[in-house]
Amino acid sequence: MEFNYAKIRKHAIGKLIVMSLATLLPLVLVGVFGMIYDFFKGDQALDLKIFRYVVLVLFEAAVIWKIVLYVRIIVSEEWTEQNYIRKRDERNIYIKQRTNAFTLKLVLYISGIGMIVSGFLSKTAFYTLGIVVVVIIITHIFTYLYFSKKI
Repeated sequence: MEFNYAKIRKHAIGKLIVMSLATLLPLVLVGVFGMIYDFFKGDQALDLKIFRYVVLVLFEAAVIWKIVLYVRIIVSEEWTEQNYIRKRDERNIYIKQRTNAFTLKLVLYISGIGMIVSGFLSKTAFYTLGIVVVVIIITHIFTYLYFSKKI
């Protein structure tokens, strides 16, 4: 595949717009759901508030990291070409594929262990983890089918 900076730059501009809008969604969700919860339920545990804001900050940091990446693509053709070559290196692709496959297996295994433990402690947690596991498996199956037909 040939390096085409104009095409990559155009694609990066579209992704930059989407990611810029994606920074707003978590802030709006935390604000709106926080107000709704406070209106109906009142106070909540301090550790849940802290955990919610830690997750929000981590999510926003990940989105901002992607925004910085897209800005670098738009600004610098040299950096984009170096990044393009590095990302299409066969060794890096293999490492990424192995990492993703192992991570999926590990998440399913840990979720299964969590379901066993939560089955003794909380019915709600058991069913919630069960639904998460089923969604992960279904998503994996559909993405596998999609990419097997695409390639």
